[in-house]
Amino acid sequence: MKVIFSHQIKSRNPASSFKKVIFMIIQIKVKPNSREEKIEISEEGLLVFLKAPLEKGKANRALVKFLSKVFGSAEIVSGETSRKKFVEVQQESLEEIKTRLTA
Repeated sequence: MKVIFSHQIKSRNPASSFKKVIFMIIQIKVKPNSREEKIEISEEGLLVFLKAPLEKGKANRALVKFLSKVFGSAEIVSGETSRKKFVEVQQESLEEIKTRLTA
């Protein structure tokens, strides 16, 4: 997995305690019109297979929705009109991100 950027911050939760959150920007290659939605890890980054077609932003919306289910939070940072994208994800630890990818 190719991590472009990783940054840790402490965010305050409603109980007035702090928790560490990791923001990562990951390189993703999208394969639209696939039979199933899944993630594969490659040397280039993540390969994400989506059922949605590459038209009128459908694949981008499906990508954000799918990755949000996996990571809890996902946002396309770069590559809106390309199959290669940079996506920001957020988790409490790098180990949690790796666990979610291999689950």
